[in-house]
Amino acid sequence: MRAAYSRAQPWNYSMLKARTAELGKTDRDVAAAGKMTPSTYSLKVNGKGEFSQEQISDICRFLGIDFSDIPRYFFAL
Repeated sequence: MRAAYSRAQPWNYSMLKARTAELGKTDRDVAAAGKMTPSTYSLKVNGKGEFSQEQISDICRFLGIDFSDIPRYFFAL
């Protein structure tokens, strides 16, 4: 049986949060764009879950984040 993958430290989503605020959007808006509930989004940006590729793509489109910048917004340490 495979062991579950776990990170020692959660990803840093400060740039994602800053971009959301910069555009005057709410976490609820971003959650809807990523097709998840606000509580699920909150868990993920607080290190208690991981975004799927589809969620990352949808959120980037919604917030006008270039796909080449995904590592800066979703995978910063």
